[in-house]
Amino acid sequence: RAVQVAVPGLTPIAGVNLGKLGFMTELSVDEAVAKLPALLAGEGWIDERAMLEAELSPAGQDEPARIFYALNDVVVARGAIARTVYIEASIDGETLTTYKADGVIVATATGSTGYSLAAGGPILHPQSKEFLLLPIVPHLHMHLLGGRRLSGAMG
Repeated sequence: RAVQVAVPGLTPIAGVNLGKLGFMTELSVDEAVAKLPALLAGEGWIDERAMLEAELSPAGQDEPARIFYALNDVVVARGAIARTVYIEASIDGETLTTYKADGVIVATATGSTGYSLAAGGPILHPQSKEFLLLPIVPHLHMHLLGGRRLSGAMG
């Protein structure tokens, strides 16, 4: 959410670890309080990261599209209750693939250590300009098995 405020003014963001996990959070709460005056004075470094811009256009409505910015990821899904969606992914107008899934995660390198990682995606180098596109619980995994049935004994 901080990104929505920071992007228009190109304001740097300091990552503060408020919990137990923190791949990109350099500072604990105590360290952040102690170092805040120095950071506000311009000391420290700026680590540029790739970001996402997402446009939400309500279907069949005259409402204007809303623009969102994301440092970590954008999740495209039907809503709070998981329902199957059909998603066509394209880059510059060229169809890349289609998904029948509960949704998709589009993640930056920074976001590759969050929801994307939990969904089985790889970790990207923090400076990578690549993005990840991961389906959430995709249907019809037969392509992974080469269209074959597997059998075996259990027990």
